[in-house]
Amino acid sequence: MLADSLFSSWLRVTVLWWVSVFIWWGVSNDAVLSAFNAIPEAFFFDVIGKCDLDGVVCAEDTGQPVISAANALVYTGYVFTFWSFPVLLATLLSGAMGGGLAYVTRYRMNKEEEARLKADESWRGVNISLGSLAKPVWIPEVSPVKITLEKSLQEKMQSLEPRHHKVIAEVFGYLHAHPDAFVGDGHKGTLLEHTIGVFQEAIEEASEPMDPLLPIAAAAHDMGKVVTHYKDDNGEWVKRRGNAGFHDYQGGLLLSSLPSFAELSYEEQAILVVLVKYAHKPYLAPCPSENLRERIDHLFDEFRKADKSVTAAEKQEVVEDYEKSETLDDVVTNAFLEAITTFKFQDPNLARSRPAIGWRQGDDLILIEIQFR
Repeated sequence: MLADSLFSSWLRVTVLWWVSVFIWWGVSNDAVLSAFNAIPEAFFFDVIGKCDLDGVVCAEDTGQPVISAANALVYTGYVFTFWSFPVLLATLLSGAMGGGLAYVTRYRMNKEEEARLKADESWRGVNISLGSLAKPVWIPEVSPVKITLEKSLQEKMQSLEPRHHKVIAEVFGYLHAHPDAFVGDGHKGTLLEHTIGVFQEAIEEASEPMDPLLPIAAAAHDMGKVVTHYKDDNGEWVKRRGNAGFHDYQGGLLLSSLPSFAELSYEEQAILVVLVKYAHKPYLAPCPSENLRERIDHLFDEFRKADKSVTAAEKQEVVEDYEKSETLDDVVTNAFLEAITTFKFQDPNLARSRPAIGWRQGDDLILIEIQFR
């Protein structure tokens, strides 16, 4: 790019000096200078000394036209016709040609610039014209699903605006598209059924007036479980490692990537991401703004209370089902024996950064209770 500019500049300077030297050499020769001076006389200036023009009177002694009040206008007309008008016309034509050429050149440059900067991809108002747009990899494809509620709950939902309803419908659409998603030990039914229960419980127990973000948080609080667990070859659920295994963290990503989420206000988006991302650790939740602290704390209390209530009821049903089939002691014992095989025990080869749950002492197994929990 820089080399092209330097070459273009050098070429212009060379042409300029070449033309200047050519003109200087031409006028320095008497024959060339005489021929050059004869050009205007042949076309324009000869009218000034003409005496055979109508209305022009020349002096007998000098042979030059005599301009008086009587023939000044006529003589001026001849000068204008043979000199001023052609020069003016040539000026206008050359100006029009130059202006037209500049316009066409600029028009082509603008078109080329528009083509170069034309957005190839866009996402939520962000456009890119060079390369590919780096979109989030977790964007889900959803078909909205509306949940039918009782009349009393529908009345409470009237405080929500259309943008809130769209987000809720997309959350349930995403859960509906994954009927076999992990729901968690102690829960009964599918993840969608559990979420509907929490959703209805949160609306029913909500304080008046209900915050329009409460139903959204209740609907989205567990949606991250769709991606945090998978089944291995034996059909057993396996939790992914790192942040990929925390369903509240992944739930915040999924919620924020829904198409309708972009229609919420910035304040609503910030609050919902905090509520879902820190659903199980509100004590770590950041606050987007201090004037939102009270509202966020209130929303945490309401939707977490609904989640705990529904989860407790589901676990009670699970326990009752176990009691009908086998003793609860057997259930607890089997769960303990199955879980203990996955824990880390103190060993000389164990890295210091990996906390151990206990150690062996002879035939006894010593467990640290707080780690075991």
